[in-house]
Amino acid sequence: MATVDDANIAQRIQLWSERAMIALFLPFITLPVLMIRPEAARECMNRHEKRMPNLFPSIHPLADAPLKKKFDEVRAFPKGFETWFNDYVGLRRRFIQLHTLGRLCGVVSECPIYAGKGGGASVVIGENGWLYFSGHCMKEDYTATLPLRDVELEQWAQVVEARAAWLAERGCLYVLMFAPNPHTIYPENVPERIGRQGRRSRLDQLKERLAGVKNLEFIDLRDDLIAAKGRMQTYQRTDTHWNDYGAYVAYRALMSRLSKHLPGVEIMPLDQFEVVAQEIPRSEGDLSQMIDVPEFVRKIAKKFDIILPTGDYEVRIAPKSLSKAKVLWEGGPGHATQGLADAPLRSAVMLHDSFYPYMHKYFSEHWQRLSCHWQLEFPEEFIDRERPDVVIQETAEKMLMTYIPQALPRDTAIAERPRKQSPSVNAIRR
Repeated sequence: MATVDDANIAQRIQLWSERAMIALFLPFITLPVLMIRPEAARECMNRHEKRMPNLFPSIHPLADAPLKKKFDEVRAFPKGFETWFNDYVGLRRRFIQLHTLGRLCGVVSECPIYAGKGGGASVVIGENGWLYFSGHCMKEDYTATLPLRDVELEQWAQVVEARAAWLAERGCLYVLMFAPNPHTIYPENVPERIGRQGRRSRLDQLKERLAGVKNLEFIDLRDDLIAAKGRMQTYQRTDTHWNDYGAYVAYRALMSRLSKHLPGVEIMPLDQFEVVAQEIPRSEGDLSQMIDVPEFVRKIAKKFDIILPTGDYEVRIAPKSLSKAKVLWEGGPGHATQGLADAPLRSAVMLHDSFYPYMHKYFSEHWQRLSCHWQLEFPEEFIDRERPDVVIQETAEKMLMTYIPQALPRDTAIAERPRKQSPSVNAIRR
């Protein structure tokens, strides 16, 4: 039979166990708050998530803002603070790494796939070590469930037609070239749970709508890259971009189309280059950085021969000889002009994104003057001064999901027409 002393001892044990639990729990919930380091968080997010962290929500003093705006700011403050805190909370990277480890081991399901999620949530882990970017509505692009609306398609058509007409007046050819998404070229490694539903992508819509536009060469690289992957891998498994060989295939297709308009085009054969294709460890791909696999996991995987999406089939292509020296005439943030005195073609302007640098070593060999601009918009004043033979606009296919061009060139008949206002990018339905 239990005595009074036994009951007192049991109560004391329970009391001390509860106090011990509180003593352990309080540091656990306060440590992430105490470890908030804004500079480290910004650096980590920029490297591994390719974005800037959310800003701390602001509330203007009552005298500086209308009452309604003040009320809206106060109402939005809790959610704004939560998003800020989630970005800056201490040990955030470690928590994401643990979640990534669970995903790689099949213990934790994939994060919801939609734009705006940071870290590994913006990356789909595919088959055979492949990674796919899922931001920018890439799931909807792959499944073909978010087509361009009529007003958006017409806006694209009006802008492209106006640019082609404006360049034709200046004796210049307009080339529009889209770099396909990796899941477009390698759909076989996309997880089966993400099934394709629609038949036509936004690129299909735009290609069909722009057929027959005068002074325009619309280059669809999908068939060329799919055919070429039977010889060598054309895209990087842990990156959103093509590799050197994929870039060469794109260069070959581009120059083939230019040869119809410009005399003296000779496509450089692949045997002019040193091609190295081999399986190597690779963790510098932008998607590999985004899933941020911890180093200890890499070591364990290597020890037990576990395949992680941290290696790649690297294809490097380099000229066998560098007999031609390119001269850089001018440069600046996002643009540079260079050329070869004895090149066969006169002048070109390349408007591009992050895909083109892989292609530059091939394409630049052909031009006496080549101006490269890392931008989406159309630099009319520069082109008007430069008066090139051709303007090439290289854009990633994924931009069709979030970008609708707005500006029409001045001094064109199309620019004078009344037109319906296309919705901004932020208004495009998700």
